[in-house]
Amino acid sequence: MVLNSPDPAPGPEQQLAASQALEAFLSAFVDDYSALAVLRGLADGSSPDEICAAAGLSRTEYQTTQKRIRRRILRVCAKDSQGTLQ
Repeated sequence: MVLNSPDPAPGPEQQLAASQALEAFLSAFVDDYSALAVLRGLADGSSPDEICAAAGLSRTEYQTTQKRIRRRILRVCAKDSQGTLQ
């Protein structure tokens, strides 16, 4: 007996929603080249050393950028939970 299991891959609607969510998320960093470089590198699966090399960041700048990203994410999430984001 063969059971049809649901396909674990996201469908086109889920892919579109994920893509739109990622772009909205990245728009919070439009004014921050270093943050965008780190986020895109992480999304691509790059290592911290690869991201630093590609973006021209020192290890300290990379770590500082990560902290800035975390703080901004927390602010964005806090605004969103208050219903202030559209």
